[in-house]
Parts: sequence; C-alpha cells; structure tokens
Amino acid sequence: MFDGSTYKRCKCTEPKLDADGQPIIDANGKPKVRELGSACPLLKKRDHGTWYYYVKLPDGPGGKRRRPRKGGFLTQNQAKEAAQKLWDQAQGGIDVDTKETVAEYLDRWHAKRVDLKRKTRFGYRDFIDRIQTCPRPPRTPRPPHPGDVPADMGIQRDQEGQPGSG
Repeated sequence: MFDGSTYKRCKCTEPKLDADGQPIIDANGKPKVRELGSACPLLKKRDHGTWYYYVKLPDGPGGKRRRPRKGGFLTQNQAKEAAQKLWDQAQGGIDVDTKETVAEYLDRWHAKRVDLKRKTRFGYRDFIDRIQTCPRPPRTPRPPHPGDVPADMGIQRDQEGQPGSG
C-alpha cells in the first residue's frame, strides 16, 4: 500500500484579513483573497471540491523531500487508485518525480550511446535536432463527418425559409 494520503479541497476564496479583522486592500482598491482549500465548510457536500493525493517517496539527492501531488479526482477511491499506481511505478524503479523534458532525455540518451558507428550517430543527432526544432503545423479543423451534419442541411429553401422543390 502506498505511503501518503488523500484529501479533499476546493478553489473557494475569501478576503484576506489584517490583525484587526479588516480586509486587506491591494493597489487597485480590491480586497486581496486567499483560497480556503481544505478548510472550506462546503467540502462536507458530496458535489463540492475534488479529491487529491500525495505520495511520500524516498528522499532524493541531497536529502530533498519528494512528495508528488495530483488532484481533480471525483472520488476518494479514484485518488487512492492513482496514488497506488504511482507508488507501484516508483517501487518498480521508474522516476515518477522527474522534471526532465523529452529533449533533455534524447540528448542524454544520444550522449551515452558510445557503441554507434559515426554515420549512425550523425543520423540520430540530425533526427533529434530536427524533432526539437520542427515547427508544428497550425491545427486545422477537420472536415465534418457526414453524421455531424444537421439532417435538414442541403435541403433547398424558398425565400420564406420553407423547404422548396428547387
């Protein structure tokens, strides 16, 4: 079983108060606000807030604590299952808390491949560089599927909007 916890929280806010109990006003004249998080009184309701988990992993390099967190789960059981999956991956040797990008991984992978012939190494490097610098084409809307077209589309109408014969 994973070592960590599940908890429920929301994004409700309330004004920040000074020592006298008065709202703190920002430079624009609006009150500063803070999130209630897990202190929200509405969390007792079933449909308010979402479930989160955190998992205690073994300390990282230099003794740095590692506590991956994730939220947005509808039920506590879903959060527990996701936490257990992350825990199992971590116990299996997968670095689940990495911040390494794909570009950094590919560069590291290419640098440690000492068994490649010169031409293969050059080809891999060229491919990696093209992937990292390739501009993505703009997204274009897909053409409508025949099932997505309203049923009356294509019917010719007269000047008053009524279906016509021609």
